[in-house]
Order: sequence, then C-alpha cells, then structure tokens
Amino acid sequence: MDYPFPFERVSKNGSFMHGMVNRSIEHFLRATYGDAIWHEIAQAGGIDAAGFNGMRQYPDDITQAMLQAASATLGKTACDILEDTGAWLVQIEAMRRLLRFSGGKFSEFVLALEELPARARLVLPDLEIPPLMVAQIEPDVYRIYGEGWGGLLWIVSGALRGMADDYGVLALIEAGGAGVEMRVLMQEYTQGRPFAFAPATISGQG
Repeated sequence: MDYPFPFERVSKNGSFMHGMVNRSIEHFLRATYGDAIWHEIAQAGGIDAAGFNGMRQYPDDITQAMLQAASATLGKTACDILEDTGAWLVQIEAMRRLLRFSGGKFSEFVLALEELPARARLVLPDLEIPPLMVAQIEPDVYRIYGEGWGGLLWIVSGALRGMADDYGVLALIEAGGAGVEMRVLMQEYTQGRPFAFAPATISGQG
C-alpha cells in the first residue's frame, strides 16, 4: 500500500516532518480510539509511546511508520486517518475560532486559506509550511493545491470537511496527489454552529 509521504520538504539533514503534525495525529488517535490503541500502534510502529514533542522535527519515515501501524490496527487507509485528523483538529475550539476569523462566509474562509502558512509562522516561526494556493474554478468549485504538501493535503481535506459542517455548507470534497477538489452543493444546508467574531460582553461592564 502506498502512503502519501514523504512531504517533499528536504533539508540538509534529509526529509523531516514537524513535530506539531505528528503530535496532532497522535492526539487524534488517543482522543478517538483511546490510549490502549495508541500504545498498540506505537509498539507496532516502533514509536515511543510517550508521544511526540511538538517543537521537534522528526524524519518522515517515523510518520510513515505511525500511519502504517495505525492503518493496520484500525483497518483504515492512511489517507482516511489523515482526513479524520484534519476534521478532528477543527473541532478544537481554539483552532476553530482561528479559522472562523478568516471569513464570515465559507467562500471567504476558503479563499483565505492562502494566508494560512504565513499566519501559522506568526505563532511558530520554525514551522515549515509550503505555500498553499486556492483556485476558484467556478463560483462554487475550488481547487486547493501547493507544491510540497504531499500527505498534508489529506489533512486539509478533512479540515475543509469539518469547517463546511461548521458553516452549515454541503460540499463534495476529494483529495488527491495534485490537490483538493471541492464543489459546494448547498450554501445553507444546515444552520451551522454559532460563532461571534467578538466575545459577548457581560451586562454592566464596558
């Protein structure tokens, strides 16, 4: 079975995956399937069950080993695990709020994805994220792509699925090696989750 790695980011020390990505996959697996399953995956993949340090860099073969072990343990493809990780990440309120500030409408959020790498570097200057491009092919058809994204495109696909639900939008989303194709089928499919750009003020306070 082929896995969507390496991520085509090669430094003088070889190809590396930032610890934040590995840690996100780890935390998704722990939160969704439990610590016992994570320990089983870690043992099968030859990974330290204590987990990943988000501020370190790791060789891509460690990410491959984790995904291969998770795939065999869970009976899911590596791409499905990555998509599910992306959908899980955007349910975290801090991440959700960060992304919702990109636009009041889902279309505005999607077009603002090109700003995501720069925004991420404001928080983590050493985070290596290649440029992300968004092409609006038709009014409701988008292609999200970028050289060097590799397996991260499946995480982006899952995040788009989660955010479409958050905005109440019905969309058909498919990830592939060349990018993520998305067709918005219905803008107001559901009410979506409530969101306020500014926190509510307490009565009696300015």
